[in-house]
Amino acid sequence: DVLFNDGGVIKAEIEEPSGWKSPKTGDEVQLSMKVTGKDGSTIQELKEVAYTLGDGSLGPLSRAVDKALQGMKRGEVVQLTCSKEYAYGAERPDGAIIDLTLEELYETKDVSFDKDNTVKKKTIREGEGFDTPKDTSKVKLSAESATDGAAPLPGFT
Repeated sequence: DVLFNDGGVIKAEIEEPSGWKSPKTGDEVQLSMKVTGKDGSTIQELKEVAYTLGDGSLGPLSRAVDKALQGMKRGEVVQLTCSKEYAYGAERPDGAIIDLTLEELYETKDVSFDKDNTVKKKTIREGEGFDTPKDTSKVKLSAESATDGAAPLPGFT
């Protein structure tokens, strides 16, 4: 698949996905990525890192990676063949090859009563089956932080 009209990034599917949702700009994902030069030398390697689509944190690779991720699903592995315009520019005139794996797609929802983003739920792993917890169910909850609106609550610092 050609990702941009100028043919600067070619995407080839290596492994089929196991999920059904695709991320969009602003979504957080967990990805693994290995970037190699056309000569086979490793330029960069990231394993199971959190990345937000559109934040530009992958530097010169962000544009190609963002575009590819928007068409991927959890578990999918693709190879992107990038021209220098979508990789490292003059630093790598031959471009680069990116092996990209979408490990997880994190779903974040506003679950506050007033829908004012004061309480957010982030799904870090999609459940299996159709069961959902009921009022008396036991669940495992992990909280990163809690505040009273201004200062952290004791025990959450």
